[in-house]
Amino acid sequence: PLAAKSDVKLIEAAHETFVVTKKDTEFRFLVEDLCRRAGFNMRAAFEADHFDSIQAYCAVGMGVAPIPRSVILKTLAPAPKYLRITQPRAIRNLWLLWPEAGIKNKAAETMIGYLTQE
Repeated sequence: PLAAKSDVKLIEAAHETFVVTKKDTEFRFLVEDLCRRAGFNMRAAFEADHFDSIQAYCAVGMGVAPIPRSVILKTLAPAPKYLRITQPRAIRNLWLLWPEAGIKNKAAETMIGYLTQE
């Protein structure tokens, strides 16, 4: 039933089984927290090491999976259905690290300028 949608509130997937990253990974903690904020505890059916494996498992009907938009594969056959989660709001914090002595690389300096824009 969810596949007919383009957006979903995560609570709508509360009865589904989830395909997730392994325990004690940052992304697993994020998904578990997201489900709790939506009002339920996720039921993990399968665990995988890689987001492409997770997507392949979902494509063949083994469960549902929250994944970052940046890892969506357009080459899977059969293709899974990707839905945007509208509630709760999912935020992933990223950190930018560099040496205290600074960076002496023009490409890296340009990237830092791009990434630190608001």
